[in-house]
Amino acid sequence: MIAMYDLVLEGGTLVNPRGRYIADVAVKEGKIALIADNLSHTKTHERINLAGNFVLPGCIDSHMHLWEPGMVADPDFRAGTLAAIAGGITTIIDHPLTIPEVLNADVFAQKREIGEHTSFADFALYGGVGHDNLADLLALWEAGCPAFKIFMCDSGSKVAGLSNGELLAAFRVIGSFGGTVLLHAENDEMLRYNRQQLESAGRIDPMAFVEWRPPEVEVEAIHRALFLLKGTGARAVFCHTTVPEGVEMVQQARFEGLDVWVETCPHNLYITHEHLRQRGIWVTFAPPMRDAARAELLWKQLSDGLISTMGSDHGPVEARLKEAGESNIFKGQFGIPGTETMVPLMLNAVVQGKITLEQLTGILAETPARLYGLYPRKGVIQVGSDADFTIVDLSQSYKFEAQKMHTSCGWIPYEGWQVTGRITYTILRGKPVMRQGKICGLPGDGRFVRRF
Repeated sequence: MIAMYDLVLEGGTLVNPRGRYIADVAVKEGKIALIADNLSHTKTHERINLAGNFVLPGCIDSHMHLWEPGMVADPDFRAGTLAAIAGGITTIIDHPLTIPEVLNADVFAQKREIGEHTSFADFALYGGVGHDNLADLLALWEAGCPAFKIFMCDSGSKVAGLSNGELLAAFRVIGSFGGTVLLHAENDEMLRYNRQQLESAGRIDPMAFVEWRPPEVEVEAIHRALFLLKGTGARAVFCHTTVPEGVEMVQQARFEGLDVWVETCPHNLYITHEHLRQRGIWVTFAPPMRDAARAELLWKQLSDGLISTMGSDHGPVEARLKEAGESNIFKGQFGIPGTETMVPLMLNAVVQGKITLEQLTGILAETPARLYGLYPRKGVIQVGSDADFTIVDLSQSYKFEAQKMHTSCGWIPYEGWQVTGRITYTILRGKPVMRQGKICGLPGDGRFVRRF
């Protein structure tokens, strides 16, 4: 009997961290069923010619803030994952900053149910570590949670500002079952002191934002966390890292045997102090942007493999909350939308020669899948894996325009920026959910993905 496939992708160049090659891919029942030189004679329900396109493993946004339930009026799980699909993302991992925060397995299950009804993309869910939920962490892990977010500074939520004793205790508990921690590394005491000094001096201008959160605040916290991690057995990922000095410290700790990793974000690479001077509150996030020299060093560390993974830190802040900070930087809400622009910005970096397309597939697909227990279901193009693909044309240039974006907040920090490298198809488990810029997926297409 001749096999009947659901989808055949023809003539594209498949890319992974180790190389690229032209091949056809056949999909059946949501999985990759066959990879071969020529599948033109196979029977299939749909055939897509991808000559001139690159076929990447479905990209993963491992740093999302969807803020549902409780923190947004509209269903941002739906809006956020729609933006992800438009941006070539097939799987997202959402952080625990919701109301209530994801601090136990019951809230985890409630949030999972929301996603199963409304998500356009496949999704996983992080848990959080608060001041009194260490006894709940194992149940979260067993529910499929891939990692636990820890803030070393205030976050405005119950997932916030752990003391050194609480940090060490959390590392030990999470290490006892081989878990992973995600660290927002900024020194809370230094942040409080700096802000008090700036406000006492009447500093409310945009540059006060980076003086409030200077590099030393992040460098110290990374150094302290690395010391406390020793001997606990916990793996750690330092989120949205902005300081090259911190990247070097993590690399040294890796040489010494610690299972530690660095994540950065596109805005840490592209947005600098100059953008803050020009646009103020509209380009604020934490940890904040650094000067152009540090951003260039981060680009080099990314190219050299010292930075292993990337997330968007998508935080779609409503315009009215940004406007509140236009006359006083401390009164505005920081955070920027980023999931829809992350892959295009990094494709643009490929075209510019800052990184290779092979490196991009590691940074945005294979490495996060491995780190968060989703591999080999996600993050790789191989027989038996989910048929998730991000398909791109590196010859197309265009400008970012907020009115054409899908994020719920209605604005982007990159308005008018020209990029080269367009996503032509997003395919989720063998189903095209975005074709040539047009969404054809539906809310509820996404499935919960538990950690293996």
